[in-house]
Amino acid sequence: QDSIGEVETLGGTICGIVLLLFFLVFDSFTGQYQARLFNEHPELSAFHMMFMVNTFSMIFSFITLVHTDELYDACSFVYNHADMHIHLVVFSLASTIGQLFIFKTIKAFGPVIFAICMNTRIILSILVSAYVYSHELTTTGVFGLAVVFVAIAYRIKRKTEGKQLIKWAGISDDTSINIFHEWHEHCDM
Repeated sequence: QDSIGEVETLGGTICGIVLLLFFLVFDSFTGQYQARLFNEHPELSAFHMMFMVNTFSMIFSFITLVHTDELYDACSFVYNHADMHIHLVVFSLASTIGQLFIFKTIKAFGPVIFAICMNTRIILSILVSAYVYSHELTTTGVFGLAVVFVAIAYRIKRKTEGKQLIKWAGISDDTSINIFHEWHEHCDM
């Protein structure tokens, strides 16, 4: 059974794996691309970036709601439950403030530092959740957290020393170095 008690199917598992892969690819790409936009267009502000990201998100969500025939139900729910309006406002304000911090961090320190901050936040969130809600951490889970924490520590150490995280063997000409640097940045390595 899955986490909500329904019988797990092979199709559901494959769909979950594909969605996780999409998340990983787009999550790595987004910060790198935003940093590139900030570098190529210094006049671009966090507000411009937030407007573009949220406009895309709104259009994508609208298309999804129309495609799944859930737009009327969603609007009806919001209309019929007036108590939720304050929750929507608070959620929107918190999301806006969070996005501003995200874009300011990416613009000021780059996507690698932002990724380190987010991974550290996730690790701490897992540990606090396990403690507060008495969730059991398996040996494999603790090992996974330790591997991620060591990788983050390694990245911080290499960054503070001003060294590359990885070195490409056998590359000497400038064009190849630039190409590998580009892939290196987009793969968030």
